[in-house]
Amino acid sequence: MFLQLASTAGVVLLILILGPASYLASLIPTCASASPPCIPLLQLIVHRFGLRPEAIALAGIILDTLSSQFIRKWRTELSRLCVWDLCGCGMGEILALVALGIAAKWIEDRGVSLTAGAMSDISDERFGRKEITATERLMLAEVGWGLMDLSSERDLKWAMEEMNRWRARVELEQR
Repeated sequence: MFLQLASTAGVVLLILILGPASYLASLIPTCASASPPCIPLLQLIVHRFGLRPEAIALAGIILDTLSSQFIRKWRTELSRLCVWDLCGCGMGEILALVALGIAAKWIEDRGVSLTAGAMSDISDERFGRKEITATERLMLAEVGWGLMDLSSERDLKWAMEEMNRWRARVELEQR
């Protein structure tokens, strides 16, 4: 459903993005959703963004900084918007989507605005513009509206090494 790749190249791509998707899934706070993150959805999101490893690493750093207070504020905000059944599942993936979007805006310069609508398209419209906008606003507030401290060369290097460890782990599991 989410990512159907039949060719040999597609299988290789699937494994290449499975590591980063699993890495991001490991950083989504467990209290964000009633169920664990959907790895195939995260693979789709990572694939569609097509970001450099540094941007994915920054998204991981952003996810890693989220506090339990953030999750409470975020869930309250989404319940005010009446967009989700908060007892449902599949909410954590929007955190990865938005973290990737923020990282893309910070690290990648494509000359194109990455709007909430574009991020909704990337997620196969699983998440709406209201949810994405609210999540992005709250996430940026959580990191103090600045990414300079989070995107140091040392931190990005550590996060990319961690992502590579996840990739190696996934490759071993696939054998």
